[in-house]
Amino acid sequence: EKLTSIGFDDETSIDGIQNPGLSVSTLDQSIRDLILQTVDSDLNINLPVLESGAYGFGKGIARLAQLAIIADSIEGANVHGKHTTAKNVTTAKDDSHVTKPTTPSSSTTSQRAYALLEKYLTMWLVGDGSDRRLFYDVDLGGIVSKDGLKDVFSDFGNVRYNDHHFHYGYVLYAAAVLGRAKPTFVSQYGSYVDSLFYDVANNSSSVMNLGGKSEIFFPFARHKSWFDGHSFASGLFPFADGKSQESSSEATNCYFSAYLWSKVRWAGSPEGDKIVDYARLLLATEITGAKTYWHMTPRSINPFTATSGSSNLLPVPYNTIFQQNYMVGNLGMTDVTSTTWFGTEVVYVHLINFLPVTAITSELFDKAYVKGERQVLINTGSVEKAWTGYLISNEAIIDPNKAWTEAQSLVSQQIDSGSSKSQVLYWISTRPGFLSSTTAVVPDNDNQSSANPLEDTKGVVDTASTGSASCSAHDNCVKSGLVGLCCPTNDGTMLSCCN
Repeated sequence: EKLTSIGFDDETSIDGIQNPGLSVSTLDQSIRDLILQTVDSDLNINLPVLESGAYGFGKGIARLAQLAIIADSIEGANVHGKHTTAKNVTTAKDDSHVTKPTTPSSSTTSQRAYALLEKYLTMWLVGDGSDRRLFYDVDLGGIVSKDGLKDVFSDFGNVRYNDHHFHYGYVLYAAAVLGRAKPTFVSQYGSYVDSLFYDVANNSSSVMNLGGKSEIFFPFARHKSWFDGHSFASGLFPFADGKSQESSSEATNCYFSAYLWSKVRWAGSPEGDKIVDYARLLLATEITGAKTYWHMTPRSINPFTATSGSSNLLPVPYNTIFQQNYMVGNLGMTDVTSTTWFGTEVVYVHLINFLPVTAITSELFDKAYVKGERQVLINTGSVEKAWTGYLISNEAIIDPNKAWTEAQSLVSQQIDSGSSKSQVLYWISTRPGFLSSTTAVVPDNDNQSSANPLEDTKGVVDTASTGSASCSAHDNCVKSGLVGLCCPTNDGTMLSCCN
């Protein structure tokens, strides 16, 4: 298996290999300002809920971790990277809200994000002493949520080992992000996170000593089927078709997150590097499994057919009719469907196998596959708002500039709790082919609940007609550090700096 070289961002590499993502430093300053401003807004909403179960909390804390990475990345580019002339960015309603590039005040966004991340993550991991949310199961060797002690079906069956890699993958991601930024988190809370890592990515079947306690046992790669080459999400509940798995992308996210945590936690020593590479192997096999058994391309245009004569190409396990679905919904040991546990809509099938969107998504989904997949998705009709962020992110792989325009209508409160408008914009802007001077639209922080900001055309700037309205055309506005439109602003307001 080819082991990934992608790090926390898909523009980074651990092996000196060029990765798919574009560098944030190449983006127009207006784009960076917009995304950073959107992060600042997103930090006020959809914060993690401690009592929402392992899965609900996991998605929320991973969202917060992504906001921290995005802010950190952009602030770093503003200070150390290439500073481009700001253009094509609208101003806020009040010039006091305008983000001023490369000023010390902008650094507070990432600091605030990391502070929130640490607050919620440590509270969830440790509890308050009398109300712990997780327990070690001495009988079966695993970490289970307390809700299952009363109801085995709660938290998606976590107490019976359903979906642990989905649940804990999100938490591992957040812990890795925080641990990289704040090493004291690793030293203080590393053993708590290690428990979750061992639950889903343990590289041994032997009894270990963890946190000073003896006789601690976790099974070898709990969810992974080495024979099948991918994971099964099912726990101890019996099903007629055996074990099964729905979200291949969340399984991939688990091993990507385990790899990131292992890098932060153990990399640098011979034994530690073995753990890192083992996590990379779990990740590589899961990606190969997803592309083999979930991502389908009709045989007539599939380059991975047996007739190609190459032993390195992926096989085509399904018949021509079933391949027209392009994506498997649920893969069982003895059957396969193009539906999900929660519905039969095409968009459900495709996007539950697309989320979450992280750096590893660029390796899991390639352009050739997405081009065909989009032909299925464009015929789905209306899409629930919760899924629109993922749908646009999927499109960005093949047409980032069109996706950028569509993303302006997103409202963070209306999309999935594991995502944010900031994350969607950041993902789009770092896709190959994105025009770094694409029109930027500043978020309206006072109207987060509006259904569709694009219905009001004042939110978009036609760069061909800005003329002397540009802040750069007025000396006092330039001296004030303003960018975009000032005289007037996009809502018709003449600022005091106008000549």
